[in-house]
Amino acid sequence: MSSKAIISVTATVSTLCQFLTGVCSLWLKYGLLIGDPAMITVNFSGLVLQACYLAFYYRFCFGVVSLSAVRRQVLTVVALVSTAYWYMDVYEKDRALAQYRLGCAAATASIGFTAAPLASLAEVIRSKSTEVLPLPLIVATFAMMLQWFVYGVLIDDAFVQVPNLVGTFVSGFQLLLFVVYPRTRKQHVAAAVTRI
Repeated sequence: MSSKAIISVTATVSTLCQFLTGVCSLWLKYGLLIGDPAMITVNFSGLVLQACYLAFYYRFCFGVVSLSAVRRQVLTVVALVSTAYWYMDVYEKDRALAQYRLGCAAATASIGFTAAPLASLAEVIRSKSTEVLPLPLIVATFAMMLQWFVYGVLIDDAFVQVPNLVGTFVSGFQLLLFVVYPRTRKQHVAAAVTRI
């Protein structure tokens, strides 16, 4: 089995796990544009998983305010993705330009997803605790981004390489926070008392 095939399979499995979090599927259209079977398979599967996740969440989401917020978010995402697909399929006749712009949009969405836990960075530093960070999600993101970076190198695609390299560094930095700060405030307090 070639290194490209191994990375393709492992990156697909880890990304399918990652899609359970509801990550954006602009990569499906990009995979279709470049004709990459691994990207098409994983992102189509991700789209199906996201739809199931959303249906399940919507079914058990209680309260008028919660449902209203979910509807707004879903409509916003559907509008953005529909606009991107319309642009690619109908408006833009230059396939190379469409591929470039979609690659930029997908890369930006991936970097935004990876950096989202950094919004809690101020709280982590203030509390000297990483309990607000989702460790399993960050570990999964690190593994997935690293695998897709390697795959991007193997297929020589900068749109796959760059956001995944950035994502590897960002999630790696987030993992380092767990080394610097304890998982819970109680651990930090106990460690401080022990030092005294």
